[in-house]
Amino acid sequence: MKIYIDGENFRKGLMNALIASKIVDRNYQLKKYQIRNLLEDVLEKKNLEIVYYASRVKLPQGYTPNKRILEIADQIKSESRVWLANVVSQKITLVKAGNLKIKQSKPCRNCHKTQEILQEKGVDVRLGADLLEDIYEKNAKTIVLFSSDTDLCPILHKAANRKVKTVYICFANSLNRAVAAAASETITIPAEKIKRYFASEEVAKKPKSPQVARKSRAGTAGPHNHGNSSKANRQVAKKKEAKS
Repeated sequence: MKIYIDGENFRKGLMNALIASKIVDRNYQLKKYQIRNLLEDVLEKKNLEIVYYASRVKLPQGYTPNKRILEIADQIKSESRVWLANVVSQKITLVKAGNLKIKQSKPCRNCHKTQEILQEKGVDVRLGADLLEDIYEKNAKTIVLFSSDTDLCPILHKAANRKVKTVYICFANSLNRAVAAAASETITIPAEKIKRYFASEEVAKKPKSPQVARKSRAGTAGPHNHGNSSKANRQVAKKKEAKS
Protein backbone atom coordinates (compact mmCIF):
# COMPACT_ATOMS: atom_id res chain seq x y z
CA MET A 1 0.00 0.00 0.00
CA LYS A 2 1.36 3.40 -1.02
CA ILE A 3 0.63 6.63 0.83
CA TYR A 4 1.03 10.03 -0.78
CA ILE A 5 1.54 12.93 1.64
CA ASP A 6 1.24 16.59 0.67
CA GLY A 7 3.98 17.76 3.05
CA GLU A 8 2.91 21.37 3.61
CA ASN A 9 -0.71 20.31 3.98
CA PHE A 10 0.26 17.63 6.51
CA ARG A 11 2.49 19.88 8.58
CA LYS A 12 -0.01 22.74 8.77
CA GLY A 13 -2.81 20.35 9.66
CA LEU A 14 -0.67 18.73 12.36
CA MET A 15 0.24 22.09 13.90
CA ASN A 16 -3.41 23.23 13.87
CA ALA A 17 -4.45 19.98 15.55
CA LEU A 18 -1.77 20.33 18.25
CA ILE A 19 -2.72 23.97 18.87
CA ALA A 20 -6.44 23.13 18.99
CA SER A 21 -5.70 20.47 21.61
CA LYS A 22 -3.63 23.00 23.58
CA ILE A 23 -0.58 20.77 23.37
CA VAL A 24 1.58 23.53 21.87
CA ASP A 25 1.14 27.24 21.17
CA ARG A 26 1.51 29.07 17.85
CA ASN A 27 5.17 29.90 18.53
CA TYR A 28 6.19 26.24 18.82
CA GLN A 29 8.68 25.03 16.20
CA LEU A 30 7.63 21.58 15.06
CA LYS A 31 10.83 19.61 14.44
CA LYS A 32 9.88 15.98 15.00
CA TYR A 33 6.85 13.76 14.72
CA GLN A 34 6.40 10.00 14.35
CA ILE A 35 4.69 10.05 10.96
CA ARG A 36 5.29 6.40 10.10
CA ASN A 37 4.07 5.11 13.46
CA LEU A 38 0.94 7.25 13.20
CA LEU A 39 0.04 6.01 9.71
CA GLU A 40 0.80 2.37 10.50
CA ASP A 41 -1.49 2.67 13.52
CA VAL A 42 -4.27 4.37 11.55
CA LEU A 43 -4.13 1.92 8.63
CA GLU A 44 -3.30 -1.09 10.83
CA LYS A 45 -0.51 -2.15 8.48
CA LYS A 46 3.27 -2.33 8.78
CA ASN A 47 6.04 -1.57 6.27
CA LEU A 48 4.00 1.00 4.39
CA GLU A 49 5.44 2.70 1.32
CA ILE A 50 5.21 6.39 2.19
CA VAL A 51 6.07 9.26 -0.15
CA TYR A 52 6.35 12.78 1.28
CA TYR A 53 6.17 15.73 -1.14
CA ALA A 54 7.92 18.94 -0.08
CA SER A 55 8.75 22.29 -1.63
CA ARG A 56 11.86 24.47 -1.75
CA VAL A 57 11.97 28.14 -0.79
CA LYS A 58 12.65 30.13 -3.94
CA LEU A 59 13.63 33.80 -3.90
CA PRO A 60 12.34 36.04 -6.71
CA GLN A 61 14.58 37.17 -9.54
CA GLY A 62 14.93 40.80 -10.56
CA TYR A 63 14.39 42.42 -7.16
CA THR A 64 15.26 41.94 -3.50
CA PRO A 65 12.36 41.25 -1.11
CA ASN A 66 12.05 43.32 2.05
CA LYS A 67 13.97 42.37 5.18
CA ARG A 68 10.99 40.82 6.99
CA ILE A 69 10.23 38.44 4.11
CA LEU A 70 13.90 37.43 3.85
CA GLU A 71 13.98 36.67 7.57
CA ILE A 72 10.83 34.54 7.25
CA ALA A 73 12.32 32.71 4.25
CA ASP A 74 15.54 31.98 6.18
CA GLN A 75 13.54 30.72 9.16
CA ILE A 76 11.44 28.44 6.93
CA LYS A 77 14.60 27.04 5.33
CA SER A 78 16.17 26.33 8.72
CA GLU A 79 13.06 24.65 10.15
CA SER A 80 12.50 22.71 6.93
CA ARG A 81 16.00 21.17 7.04
CA VAL A 82 15.40 19.79 10.53
CA TRP A 83 11.85 18.61 9.78
CA LEU A 84 12.78 16.88 6.51
CA ALA A 85 15.73 15.15 8.18
CA ASN A 86 13.20 13.73 10.64
CA VAL A 87 10.99 12.59 7.73
CA VAL A 88 13.84 10.80 5.94
CA SER A 89 15.04 9.14 9.17
CA GLN A 90 11.70 7.27 9.29
CA LYS A 91 12.39 5.56 5.93
CA ILE A 92 9.95 7.81 4.14
CA THR A 93 10.71 8.72 0.52
CA LEU A 94 11.19 12.47 0.14
CA VAL A 95 10.25 14.16 -3.14
CA LYS A 96 11.11 17.85 -3.52
CA ALA A 97 8.70 18.80 -6.25
CA GLY A 98 7.55 22.38 -5.88
CA ASN A 99 8.64 25.81 -4.77
CA LEU A 100 7.55 28.07 -1.95
CA LYS A 101 7.77 31.30 -3.88
CA ILE A 102 8.02 34.85 -2.64
CA LYS A 103 5.84 37.02 -4.87
CA GLN A 104 4.07 40.33 -4.84
CA SER A 105 0.34 40.31 -4.24
CA LYS A 106 -2.21 42.14 -6.36
CA PRO A 107 -2.73 45.80 -5.43
CA CYS A 108 -5.20 46.44 -2.61
CA ARG A 109 -8.51 47.86 -3.88
CA ASN A 110 -8.51 50.54 -1.18
CA CYS A 111 -4.89 51.66 -0.75
CA HIS A 112 -3.56 50.28 -4.07
CA LYS A 113 -0.45 48.96 -2.33
CA THR A 114 1.05 45.52 -2.87
CA GLN A 115 2.70 43.24 -0.34
CA GLU A 116 5.02 40.30 -0.56
CA ILE A 117 3.53 36.87 0.17
CA LEU A 118 4.72 33.24 0.29
CA GLN A 119 2.92 30.90 -2.09
CA GLU A 120 3.47 27.18 -2.69
CA LYS A 121 3.44 26.01 -6.30
CA GLY A 122 4.11 22.69 -8.00
CA VAL A 123 3.67 20.09 -5.25
CA ASP A 124 0.08 19.23 -6.20
CA VAL A 125 1.09 18.91 -9.87
CA ARG A 126 3.85 16.38 -9.16
CA LEU A 127 1.74 14.51 -6.63
CA GLY A 128 -1.15 14.33 -9.09
CA ALA A 129 1.13 13.09 -11.88
CA ASP A 130 2.47 10.30 -9.66
CA LEU A 131 -1.07 9.32 -8.69
CA LEU A 132 -2.10 9.05 -12.34
CA GLU A 133 1.00 7.00 -13.15
CA ASP A 134 0.13 4.48 -10.43
CA ILE A 135 -3.52 4.35 -11.49
CA TYR A 136 -3.00 3.95 -15.26
CA GLU A 137 0.45 2.43 -15.68
CA LYS A 138 1.10 0.46 -12.51
CA ASN A 139 -2.48 -0.80 -12.06
CA ALA A 140 -2.62 0.13 -8.40
CA LYS A 141 -5.50 -1.45 -6.48
CA THR A 142 -5.52 1.06 -3.62
CA ILE A 143 -4.05 4.53 -3.19
CA VAL A 144 -3.95 6.47 0.06
CA LEU A 145 -3.89 10.26 -0.01
CA PHE A 146 -2.98 12.56 2.89
CA SER A 147 -3.96 15.89 1.38
CA SER A 148 -7.02 18.12 1.59
CA ASP A 149 -6.25 19.85 -1.71
CA THR A 150 -9.43 19.92 -3.82
CA ASP A 151 -7.30 20.18 -6.99
CA LEU A 152 -6.74 16.43 -6.59
CA CYS A 153 -10.47 15.58 -6.67
CA PRO A 154 -10.57 14.96 -10.47
CA ILE A 155 -7.83 12.34 -10.06
CA LEU A 156 -9.83 10.60 -7.34
CA HIS A 157 -12.82 10.49 -9.71
CA LYS A 158 -10.64 8.93 -12.44
CA ALA A 159 -9.42 6.34 -9.96
CA ALA A 160 -13.02 5.47 -9.10
CA ASN A 161 -13.80 5.01 -12.80
CA ARG A 162 -11.01 2.44 -13.01
CA LYS A 163 -12.23 0.63 -9.86
CA VAL A 164 -9.21 1.77 -7.85
CA LYS A 165 -9.95 2.22 -4.16
CA THR A 166 -8.95 5.65 -2.82
CA VAL A 167 -8.49 6.35 0.88
CA TYR A 168 -8.44 9.95 2.10
CA ILE A 169 -6.71 10.49 5.47
CA CYS A 170 -6.85 13.75 7.38
CA PHE A 171 -6.73 15.16 10.89
CA ALA A 172 -10.20 15.29 12.42
CA ASN A 173 -10.24 19.09 12.60
CA SER A 174 -9.23 19.62 8.95
CA LEU A 175 -11.64 17.42 7.00
CA ASN A 176 -12.34 18.64 3.45
CA ARG A 177 -15.82 17.50 2.48
CA ALA A 178 -15.16 17.75 -1.26
CA VAL A 179 -12.14 15.44 -1.05
CA ALA A 180 -14.06 13.10 1.28
CA ALA A 181 -16.91 12.90 -1.23
CA ALA A 182 -14.51 12.05 -4.07
CA ALA A 183 -12.68 9.30 -2.15
CA SER A 184 -13.87 5.72 -1.65
CA GLU A 185 -13.10 5.88 2.08
CA THR A 186 -12.25 8.64 4.54
CA ILE A 187 -10.25 8.17 7.75
CA THR A 188 -10.08 11.01 10.26
CA ILE A 189 -7.39 10.98 12.95
CA PRO A 190 -8.67 12.01 16.42
CA ALA A 191 -6.82 14.35 18.76
CA GLU A 192 -5.80 11.58 21.19
CA LYS A 193 -4.05 9.61 18.48
CA ILE A 194 -2.31 12.74 17.17
CA LYS A 195 -1.08 13.47 20.69
CA ARG A 196 0.16 9.92 21.21
CA TYR A 197 2.83 10.14 18.51
CA PHE A 198 3.85 13.65 19.46
CA ALA A 199 4.09 13.11 23.23
CA SER A 200 6.44 10.15 22.94
CA GLU A 201 8.98 12.38 21.18
CA GLU A 202 8.70 15.12 23.81
CA VAL A 203 8.58 12.93 26.93
CA ALA A 204 11.87 11.30 25.98
CA LYS A 205 13.58 14.70 26.10
CA LYS A 206 12.23 15.77 29.50
CA PRO A 207 14.74 15.47 32.37
CA LYS A 208 13.76 13.74 35.58
CA SER A 209 11.93 16.07 37.93
CA PRO A 210 14.29 17.50 40.60
CA GLN A 211 11.55 17.01 43.22
CA VAL A 212 11.28 13.32 42.44
CA ALA A 213 15.06 12.98 42.58
CA ARG A 214 15.24 14.67 45.98
CA LYS A 215 12.46 12.46 47.28
CA SER A 216 14.23 9.28 46.22
CA ARG A 217 17.46 10.39 47.88
CA ALA A 218 15.72 11.38 51.12
CA GLY A 219 13.49 8.30 51.28
CA THR A 220 13.72 5.91 54.25
CA ALA A 221 13.52 2.70 52.25
CA GLY A 222 17.24 2.54 51.43
CA PRO A 223 19.66 0.69 53.75
CA HIS A 224 21.72 3.84 54.38
CA ASN A 225 18.79 5.73 55.84
CA HIS A 226 17.75 3.26 58.53
CA GLY A 227 20.61 4.13 60.87
CA ASN A 228 20.04 7.89 60.67
CA SER A 229 16.29 7.47 61.11
CA SER A 230 16.68 5.22 64.19
CA LYS A 231 19.23 7.61 65.74
CA ALA A 232 16.89 10.56 65.27
CA ASN A 233 14.01 8.62 66.85
CA ARG A 234 16.14 7.72 69.91
CA GLN A 235 17.14 11.37 70.37
CA VAL A 236 13.48 12.47 70.26
CA ALA A 237 12.57 9.75 72.80
CA LYS A 238 15.36 10.88 75.21
CA LYS A 239 14.20 14.51 75.02
CA LYS A 240 10.64 13.46 75.89
CA GLU A 241 11.90 11.43 78.89
CA ALA A 242 13.98 14.37 80.12
CA LYS A 243 10.98 16.71 79.97
CA SER A 244 8.78 14.24 81.85
